[in-house]
Amino acid sequence: MHRALRVPELLRLICLEIGEGHNFFPFGPRGLAMLARTCTTISEHALDVLWADSATILDLIECMPPDLWKKDGSLRRPILRNDWERPLKYMHRVRRLDCTNTFPKSIDVAALFEILRVSLPTPHLFPNLRHLCWNRGDSLSLLPLLLAPSITYIHLGTFTSTANLTLLATLATRCPALTHVTIYQGKSGSDTQNAVNAVSSFACGLNHILNLSLCTLDQSAFVHLANLPSLRSLTLRTCRVLTPITGEAAKFPVLDHLTLCSAPFVAVLAFICTLSNSSPLGTFVVHLAAHPSAPYLMQLYAALNEHLPPSSLRDLTIITDSSASKPTPEFSGIPFATIRHLLYFPNLHTVKLCGPFGIDIDDGAVLSMARAWPELTSLTLCATYLPRRKLHPTLLSLLYLAEHCPKLKSLELAVDASAIPTIDAERFCGALQHELRSWKVAGSLISSPLRVARFLSGLFTQLDSIWGVQQERAPPNGPAVSLKPLWTNVGAMIDECYEMREEERLRAGGTRMRRVHGMREVSEELD
Repeated sequence: MHRALRVPELLRLICLEIGEGHNFFPFGPRGLAMLARTCTTISEHALDVLWADSATILDLIECMPPDLWKKDGSLRRPILRNDWERPLKYMHRVRRLDCTNTFPKSIDVAALFEILRVSLPTPHLFPNLRHLCWNRGDSLSLLPLLLAPSITYIHLGTFTSTANLTLLATLATRCPALTHVTIYQGKSGSDTQNAVNAVSSFACGLNHILNLSLCTLDQSAFVHLANLPSLRSLTLRTCRVLTPITGEAAKFPVLDHLTLCSAPFVAVLAFICTLSNSSPLGTFVVHLAAHPSAPYLMQLYAALNEHLPPSSLRDLTIITDSSASKPTPEFSGIPFATIRHLLYFPNLHTVKLCGPFGIDIDDGAVLSMARAWPELTSLTLCATYLPRRKLHPTLLSLLYLAEHCPKLKSLELAVDASAIPTIDAERFCGALQHELRSWKVAGSLISSPLRVARFLSGLFTQLDSIWGVQQERAPPNGPAVSLKPLWTNVGAMIDECYEMREEERLRAGGTRMRRVHGMREVSEELD
């Protein structure tokens, strides 16, 4: 045997490559099993990789004598000490366990777990388990058999009963090394006081958590998490009313990702105010529980400006619930004076602002946003309803985005494309944008597909998806217009228009631009 194969680290890397089933090693787990039977030097490493991620509880049971179990998971005879001899060789190798759909319907899972618990000769079934996923909400009481002190990642599925909630009281103690936790509860019990108390009590026992996803928290858990030095990502799916935490010490000192769903305005504002003096928050996603009034929205956006440093936010999503809102012709959407507070963050990559009536902006506002966010890769400004009013942005807004946002890949913006703006040739001579691939046009008005296609082909060299067209839209003064066939024609014409523009460049002796599907544009200078 080659000397290199006696290096344990190298052997493990070889086994990992074989287990992943790459082209050079297409066997996958079957190849690891063959390797474990072939060479004693590599056997231990092959078995470690084989059992680490692909094992199930049924695999462990199959290692026991064949005369021990019936097909329904009941016993044919009592379990003896020797029956555990072979499983014990593999139990310590398991690192990841997913108990979502691993048990046939014919097996009584509760009875099987009780048999294993009574007969188990060791404190834990899988003593070195790291990752546990349990989505069997009907039998959460069986989980303690799998809980080991080594677990760092745990995902618990839907549960609402009092007995299941009781397990949370000791979960942090049983698994003190937890760093990633996801607990999901059904809507029919996630916001009851008992559920809130149980989940919050569990959260207060976490001391080394990095990534936490829960349904809701109370004020005590909010205070505890705010003072943890390790929490980097927090998701709350049913946020409650909270009070801002003040003090000189930094709160949420390393929090990078914050997601608040079904959140009341007061709770969102409390989080933002608490983030003062903390490290920059990179991603902020909020789904407001109800559409707030204009002054409240102004307060929310102003709070982001006040409490977060300008170098922070990279990704921002603010979505307001539209279920309780009704379209009114006089409503003009969120004014740009509110959005202006976000121009304070020059490093934004993703911006998504959605509300019932959209954003009330014009071409000048889009120009301000394009100049303020040069790193933008995705921009979404959308509305659930489009009232019968004139859309302020025109195709000139796309020109500004092409000029100032060279990295923009995805756009959702409704514009008035019924008129083609006059372009200053000297100013926008080189305003070619090579990254935009997708534009959701929504209720954008249009009159001449050919002229629009020619305009777009002169700005975006890679635009190949025009989608999300609203079926019809009523202009401010006139009957409803069917939009889908018009924008479909734009999508069909844009490639042809691009070829025409390329020929124009060739005749002008300029730069030849070759458009390649799925690749960036290739350019070469002509003599």
